[in-house]
Amino acid sequence: MIGDATRENLRRALPVHDLASFWIQVGPSNTGQGVFARRPISAGQRILDFRGEAIDFPGTLAMGDSECNALQIGSNLYLDLEPPGCLVNHSCEPNAGVRDGTHLVVLRDVAAGEEITFDYSTTMDENHWTLQCLCGSATCRGTIRDFRWLPESRKLALIRQGIVPAFIVAVEIDSGRLSAEQIDTACGTDRRGG
Repeated sequence: MIGDATRENLRRALPVHDLASFWIQVGPSNTGQGVFARRPISAGQRILDFRGEAIDFPGTLAMGDSECNALQIGSNLYLDLEPPGCLVNHSCEPNAGVRDGTHLVVLRDVAAGEEITFDYSTTMDENHWTLQCLCGSATCRGTIRDFRWLPESRKLALIRQGIVPAFIVAVEIDSGRLSAEQIDTACGTDRRGG
């Protein structure tokens, strides 16, 4: 049996491309295939670096049915996700989120065998793509769509968790849907330096 300290040392020694194979495995889910915890994972742990070819919005449209495999990482920048990243499913009550554009991080402790999910809406600001949600959570919204369509309280909760990219937060402020003060209050910060 490997102790926690040894496990942590092994994890730190793993090359980035082996990060996912240490923490996750692909398996059957209620929507086809999904990504599952290979072992217990503590909140805050980075478990996957999304990888893929960088493409723009017209490039996502050219993908046809595979358009849903693109992860938006900038206002007109996407990754055409490679496995296992393209197999991470959505949930309206996710246990993981995307930080720093491409890092999938666990938001709460996850048990071995539990499916890893993130809220796709946290990375979407194109006002184009939607999908029927099949997550089955108690708070399921029924449709996966852009961050702009989420209720204000949900937006602020997701921003507080640090899983909404800066480009989407900027659009929310620039559009007047959220104010900098609301975000500062939700995050416990003050951009004015006070």
